Amino acid sequence: MQCKQYIQVRTAAQAVELLNAGDTLKICMAGGTDIIVKARKRNWYENMDVIDIGQVDELCHIKEEKDSLLIGAGVKIADLCTSALCREYVPVLAKACGHIGSPQIRNRATIGGNIANGCLAADSIPALTLLGASVRILGKKGFREVPAEDFIIPCTACLNHEEMTVGGCFYGVTSGRKNVLDPGEIVAEIRVPKRYGTYRYFYQKVGRRNGFCMS
Repeated sequence: MQCKQYIQVRTAAQAVELLNAGDTLKICMAGGTDIIVKARKRNWYENMDVIDIGQVDELCHIKEEKDSLLIGAGVKIADLCTSALCREYVPVLAKACGHIGSPQIRNRATIGGNIANGCLAADSIPALTLLGASVRILGKKGFREVPAEDFIIPCTACLNHEEMTVGGCFYGVTSGRKNVLDPGEIVAEIRVPKRYGTYRYFYQKVGRRNGFCMS
């Protein structure tokens, strides 16, 4: 993967500061499962600074707060699949995350990356929308929170694809924005309301293959 500069940070604030510094194009990466695949196709990032937030501990938590679960953007998909809190209070999210990629990808990919990538086939988005989740966004002015259902902006290029591919869709060169993130912002946390005993769910992924497919 070619990039102008690779920078690893230890805090979310440091990532935001770097994103808002200077005039060089920048992109954040955590697990890198989408970015690395795209970089194999073309040198999308050769003129960009890549900021690695994969080692930011404050983004890697699953905890309770009153009637909600707070899930850090850096939490691995595999950890959501096995989390006792997720299985108890939001099992549909754990189920959906189990359909993301392969075991190797789930052990690298993060929930923040899955939604920030802006892919309309992201497996976690339907579950988060159904659960009434919200996305906490961190920028230079602090935090703001938007409903998960409003986070994705439909991309005309994606909607026109008969079958989307990861390599064929890139935030920096699509026909328009794919999410509500402003320049210099990152996904910091997802707030998911707890669902109790009377809650029922059914999740089914429809694709051309039984596994490792785009819905």
